[in-house]
Amino acid sequence: MGKACVLCGRDLSRIDWTSHRPALMDPERKIVQWGEMAAVDVPGLLATHLPVCWDCQIIESLVQQHPERVTVRPPH
Repeated sequence: MGKACVLCGRDLSRIDWTSHRPALMDPERKIVQWGEMAAVDVPGLLATHLPVCWDCQIIESLVQQHPERVTVRPPH
């Protein structure tokens, strides 16, 4: 509660956990999806990682996995 996506600023108070789960971003900007986290690790990850909404997670994962296929433009 009270968190926003570190990339776009979207409020993460209401999350659709069935289809659009948020993720976390580590200090090196690597995306960590909920399915990759052990439940016992979540409190520690929440202390060291930043929240990312589902939309930004998809985009950032694509940029990290296939940078040659993405054109990053500065915001308008």
